[in-house]
Amino acid sequence: MNEGIYWPSFFFLLFGGLSCAFALAVLLSTNIVRMAFYLVMCLASSAGLFFLAGADFVGAMQLMIYVGGTLVLLIFGVMLTSQERFVEMK
Repeated sequence: MNEGIYWPSFFFLLFGGLSCAFALAVLLSTNIVRMAFYLVMCLASSAGLFFLAGADFVGAMQLMIYVGGTLVLLIFGVMLTSQERFVEMK
């Protein structure tokens, strides 16, 4: 009997756990730049779930549109509108 790791389940738990952990980090972080980084990681791990499910096109669009586009706009908006070095949310 082969007692090896079933890799699809392992990667599903890995990507799902990372996605939940980074989503929680977005909620608990007070630094807006770190929030943006955690959101990028959360969206990238959810794209990993799409790739794992066999939806390659949806995963690629997740990476290009959300991770690539939306977060770049968020970072530039924060950098151009903040008066301090980084914006702290309290």
